[in-house]
Amino acid sequence: RRLYKTYNSLTITHRTLGLKTTKIYKIFHVCFFTHLLNTFLTRFTLFC
Repeated sequence: RRLYKTYNSLTITHRTLGLKTTKIYKIFHVCFFTHLLNTFLTRFTLFC
């Protein structure tokens, strides 16, 4: 029973960590995408 309890707490902490990391990853992805878009737009305008 004790082992099961520790396993349960571990899975819960893993889930919360995963959620936090996914949030950070999403924010990072959006920032990176906007950065790429900005660079592409600036290059495009320079060519035009």
